[in-house]
Amino acid sequence: MGLETPRKVGSTPPQEEIEQPKEGLGFVKNRQINEYVTEGNYEGLLRVISQEQDKQIACEVIQYSMLKFYQGSRSESVNKLLKIALGNTEQYGSALKELIIYTWRNNLQGERFWKNPSKNEILFVDDDGELISFQGEIGTFSEGYSKGMDYIKRLGKYEVLTGPNAGKTFDGSYAAEQSKDSSFRPIIGPEMKK
Repeated sequence: MGLETPRKVGSTPPQEEIEQPKEGLGFVKNRQINEYVTEGNYEGLLRVISQEQDKQIACEVIQYSMLKFYQGSRSESVNKLLKIALGNTEQYGSALKELIIYTWRNNLQGERFWKNPSKNEILFVDDDGELISFQGEIGTFSEGYSKGMDYIKRLGKYEVLTGPNAGKTFDGSYAAEQSKDSSFRPIIGPEMKK
């Protein structure tokens, strides 16, 4: 008898438990999400996020459902959802912010950022919790614990899409800071690499 690593009872679920789908939002709501995904009803998906109390679970179920259903054309389906949400940020802006933050927090080794389909810009949420579309550069850590994780490498000009500053353009770049540009407004949240 050799040395064994002690295991906590119940720390590893049985295989059949791992393979079972998550309960999500319950049978009726999950079925509704499945129907919306199948029909391409992106407004319905955004409404579910807006109306659900547990927005984290709503985003998880919707993202999982979209990934499974649109395996070959995933970017096309995400772009359609983004176009609808960006076309009516007053109604769908908060749902889109929830999806963007969910994706950023939970896709640590994959796509963490969504691109604005009508501009060559990246969608994110600023320090005020508002949706922005920014020019900049995404980098990927190449070593250490964060290897493979995307981060915002360079922030340039960005437009605020929701909230009291909606429609205003700011500049978060180092150059704007150095020139004391009046539009300088950095984003210093947890995403920015120090």
